Amino acid sequence: MYRLLTLLLINLSIFGYSQNIQICLSDSLEYFSVTPSSSTNYLEWEFVYGDGAEIINGQFSDNIAVKFTNTGNYILQLREYGSNNCYATVEMNIMVNPNPLADFTSEGICIYDTVKFINTSISSDGLQSSIWRIGDEIIDAIDLNYKFNNQGEYLIELSVTDNLGCKDIESLFFKLSDRPIADFYYSPENVTTLNPMVEFLNLSSSGNVIWDFDDDFYTDEWEPIHYFDSAGLYEIKLTLEDENGCKDSTKNSLFVKNELIFYLPTSFTPDGNGLNDDFGLKGFNIDRFKEFSMIITNRWGEIIYSVNNINQRWDGNNLSGGKAMSGTYLWTINITDELGKKTKQIGEVTLVR
Repeated sequence: MYRLLTLLLINLSIFGYSQNIQICLSDSLEYFSVTPSSSTNYLEWEFVYGDGAEIINGQFSDNIAVKFTNTGNYILQLREYGSNNCYATVEMNIMVNPNPLADFTSEGICIYDTVKFINTSISSDGLQSSIWRIGDEIIDAIDLNYKFNNQGEYLIELSVTDNLGCKDIESLFFKLSDRPIADFYYSPENVTTLNPMVEFLNLSSSGNVIWDFDDDFYTDEWEPIHYFDSAGLYEIKLTLEDENGCKDSTKNSLFVKNELIFYLPTSFTPDGNGLNDDFGLKGFNIDRFKEFSMIITNRWGEIIYSVNNINQRWDGNNLSGGKAMSGTYLWTINITDELGKKTKQIGEVTLVR
């Protein structure tokens, strides 16, 4: 932020009257001058009231420079000495008012869009005027709606003046490029629960990115690698934002297939020795199967055993609780995976006693 230089010249008659003035707090110096009744008289300046004023130079001359660091009321006294014990005084009552604070915001400055600049300036005495300057254009308005049609460098200035005439300026310099473009692809194209690693290749223009993998995971890496734990259809979203807050986003669908990996032994020996005592399904991610059933039949098609719990295993007994005879049996399993895909398989197992 920078401020306009303020110079204040005030002429005092040494045997005149005291004055009341109002000035604005500034980064610059305030100048006070006087015409003494005699050029040979001795002059002395002093602030007899107020805290935050410093006489920088000219203390014993007819022209002083003062730096005010605080707002508030001040009394500046000038004494003119005709002799050591003979002097006259004149006083000036000074009110130092705070400057307004110029400021503005915008959600994003994007080419070809009408951008709204919202005036957020602060003033204890109310604003008298708000002047916007963009290049050679000068616009008198509280808030500013402006459309940028060309790429290039821009300087926006907001100058505000309060009802006491105090001023402040805020400026913003930025470079406007073409709109950001978000684009990506991923590899491999065929993703499965056995090979869940996916590499995302970013084809976007420059900027900051946010990836949404549609599984409650996000990242701001430019080209991330992600693992998909479950089968399903995912909508991958990439959001790109440039340095001016302009955004673009794109989505790609990614389907993760469920590969059923399971096996059943070809024989088992239910003799209670703790080795190969039962028969059942084993495999990868079988806890994710939505539905499961297994039926054991003999060579004549009679059902010997059936179960709907994937963790339950055949111990070699029949439905009545008796021991099934040694021999070869036919098994049939039906599986519905987490995507609703149904699988049916048939095989043989040999029971050995």
